[in-house]
Amino acid sequence: MAFDLFSISYLIGTAFTLLLILVLIAGKHRLGVSKILLVGLLLCIGVVLLQQAFVAGGKIGIWKKVFWLVMGMWFAISPLLFLYLRSVIKPDFHLKRSHIFLFIIPIYLTIEWGLNQVGIKFKLRKLFANPMALTFWWIFIFLSTSLALTVASYFDVTSIKSNVRRFEQISWLKWLLMAFSALLVFSIILLVFLVSTKTYMVEYEHWLLIAYEAFVYGLVFKMLSSTSFFDDLSRQRYANSRLTENNLAELYEKLNSAMRIERPYLDRKLSLESLAKKVHIPENQLSQIFSQHIGSNFYDFVNQYRLEELEKKLLDPEWRHLKILAIAEDCGFNSKAAFYKSFRKKHGMTPSEYMAKNQNAGRA
Repeated sequence: MAFDLFSISYLIGTAFTLLLILVLIAGKHRLGVSKILLVGLLLCIGVVLLQQAFVAGGKIGIWKKVFWLVMGMWFAISPLLFLYLRSVIKPDFHLKRSHIFLFIIPIYLTIEWGLNQVGIKFKLRKLFANPMALTFWWIFIFLSTSLALTVASYFDVTSIKSNVRRFEQISWLKWLLMAFSALLVFSIILLVFLVSTKTYMVEYEHWLLIAYEAFVYGLVFKMLSSTSFFDDLSRQRYANSRLTENNLAELYEKLNSAMRIERPYLDRKLSLESLAKKVHIPENQLSQIFSQHIGSNFYDFVNQYRLEELEKKLLDPEWRHLKILAIAEDCGFNSKAAFYKSFRKKHGMTPSEYMAKNQNAGRA
């Protein structure tokens, strides 16, 4: 493998990525949604950088079998970056099923790679007259989606209502996203110019990846160094709220009463918005209760009630003819993964182990 400036920079970037992933996983903070998204983002970047290191060094052959899979990782970077920023900025962020639409292209490319492994070929590439046209459209789509999601992240930042001090704290992120948007616009214009004038150079792709890598790493390191600010983000969000601790305590009692009497948690499609309507508490105040008074999030709070309901039914002989997952669904859980995660978090064991333990205790 021949080493040049690009391959060396890619290898260094890959090493830094691996190191950062290990630091994040081994860190003292729990593996929450933000950290999972960040690890996924860095993992995709690391694989892309490693591939480019080999390609720049002349070792193209060993990457042919995973070309479309790596392409999928290319296109997963922008959605992961967008979701990571949103998870950090918005205290009540949670992953939704609709977010899967952000990954349509990576999913398509991954499926194409998988089918290619069993001999099924897509004819999409034959729609283009030559490889240059294919390269142009893939890069153009990548840059366009990156630009759209970067602009969306910018509006996420500017939509935060806060005081002057808070505005000063987060202004660096706003300006960084503006600068990156300008870089992406310039890259698109340059790409169109190079292709239209038939002066396209492979070096364009290398410099584009290095610039993208530099932005992501600069953003990540700045965010990690500002952990205390982002940890305090939810409290600052309600800096202008007129609710006192006594008000929050009263609303919390009202919420608990409605949860126990009306049992809205049994609704598998329950959301923060629908819960607010059912318990007659404004959504922003309900969000403030979770963030400031309870110190939890909406899903953890609701799942605690679902678990209480589940525990009663698991030990009730009238429910033993049903499977555990069916009982969980009846208690409001809308996915097997969410159910088992919540149960293990509370009891440190599986539902089956919980049942066996309590039945043995009853015999004793």
